[in-house]
Amino acid sequence: MLIMEYANKGNLRKCLTKITNTWKQKLFILYKIIEGLNNIHKKNLNHYNFHDGNILCIEHEEDIYGVYISDYLGSYQSAKSFLKRDDIYGVMPFMAPEILKGKPYTLASDIYSFSMIMWEFTSGIPPFNNKAHDLQLALSICKGKRPKIIENTPKCYIDLMKKCWDEDPSKRPSALDILNVITDWIFKPFKIDEKLKNNIMEFINAPIGYRNFITEPHPQAYYTNHLLDFTSKELNEILEEPQKLESELKKIAEMSQNKLKEKQMELDILQQNNCQFEQDIKNLRLQIKEFAEKKNNLKVQITRLQNEKEVLTNNYTKQLELNELSNRFAEISQNKLKEKQIELDILQQKNYQFEQNIENLGLQIKEFAEKENNLKAQITYLQNEKQTLTDNFAKKLDQNKSINWQFQNQISQLNQEKVNLKDQLAYFQANYNKLEDIAESYYKDSQNKLKESQIEFAEKENTLQTQNIKLKKEINDKQVLVNELKGCLEQNTLFYQKLQVQIYKLEKENTNLQEKLTHAETNIRELKSQQEILIEQTEQLEI
Repeated sequence: MLIMEYANKGNLRKCLTKITNTWKQKLFILYKIIEGLNNIHKKNLNHYNFHDGNILCIEHEEDIYGVYISDYLGSYQSAKSFLKRDDIYGVMPFMAPEILKGKPYTLASDIYSFSMIMWEFTSGIPPFNNKAHDLQLALSICKGKRPKIIENTPKCYIDLMKKCWDEDPSKRPSALDILNVITDWIFKPFKIDEKLKNNIMEFINAPIGYRNFITEPHPQAYYTNHLLDFTSKELNEILEEPQKLESELKKIAEMSQNKLKEKQMELDILQQNNCQFEQDIKNLRLQIKEFAEKKNNLKVQITRLQNEKEVLTNNYTKQLELNELSNRFAEISQNKLKEKQIELDILQQKNYQFEQNIENLGLQIKEFAEKENNLKAQITYLQNEKQTLTDNFAKKLDQNKSINWQFQNQISQLNQEKVNLKDQLAYFQANYNKLEDIAESYYKDSQNKLKESQIEFAEKENTLQTQNIKLKKEINDKQVLVNELKGCLEQNTLFYQKLQVQIYKLEKENTNLQEKLTHAETNIRELKSQQEILIEQTEQLEI
């Protein structure tokens, strides 16, 4: 047991407004507090429960106070025996963020508690006295929330206080560093540099700024040691949840960007295919136009050939009539007709190959016309010879009878050949008709294919436009979703934190209900067992 002098003014919290009327008095009391804490830290020990309720005040004379640090390891050691893992015990506003998160106590944790005492000296009230000391406040402290800086507080004092409550424990000054700074402010009025002089003048000129800062304390603001109604594990889970949500949101955003890139690539490919399709349509239209021109040219050529064929037929008829008149010149006519037959055979072969080379047929017909002119000249020559030979007709009558008989046979042969030639011409006409039908059928097929291609192109174009609209809508929806998720993330953080507390309470209630249910099931099984025993006993009695 440690026996100390009686503290006639109680703890610092109760008499704070009475003993801190001037900055000189404030600095001196802070000096005594940090001096005591430094003595503890010099032995590499932690206080574990450093707050204004464990700083005792003794009034020696009017406005002359002594301060002592009490409860060193007392409450903490007594509470440690019944604390479970992740339980939090102490006075929340004076607990460093890392302690709330379940980290072990360090010397820097006491320095954070000292920063709250420094703030009390500027405000005249305990930190966060207007807020409920619950899970929400713990979350806010872990996220960097600190008490509001009081107006007219000297800047050098604010700078030191902010260093002491830094979120990173390694950046907080040691108790010895703080002691040296406050010592300079109080005990070095002569050997001072310009910076220290300015700091001291700030304290001299600074008014007491907390007189208008008194706030109504919250009914759930507790400044005595107690077990908090949440654990460090629950606190860390809630703190980590926004990070998980942010990570998931980033993943969603990345997936959306990747999908957007894929859709953009698909759109580029569709656009390329569309351009290629349009080019194919243009080429097809050019081919159709060329085919139409070729068809028209073919019709013209067919018409011209039909006309030439008709002329040829008329010429051949005239040829036969002239041959009938030249019966007496059978041998000569027969030779000429054989030549004509040869020419007709050649014409037949050329007409049969008309699909491959139409121009050669025109040349052949032209050659035939030239030969026909020569034949006419020969016939004229024969007619002249006929006139000459008429005078000698009587003399050669007997000879001509036999010749005439031969000539009649040849005429019959020629008539038969004429019939054959007509059949061949009919065959050529049928081939021309078939060729025209094939050309017309090909043209109709091309027109149908063109219409089908146009319909297919229109359908593809509509599909492409629909996909483009859907893609743009999907991009806009994804962007709206990302914006909504960002907004909802901020709005739902507080709700999620409250929800976690409710879930924790519900889980406890659920555990209790499960225990009750288990107990009820046990009772039911016992009742069933008793019922079976009674049934057996009843059956035995009946027997």
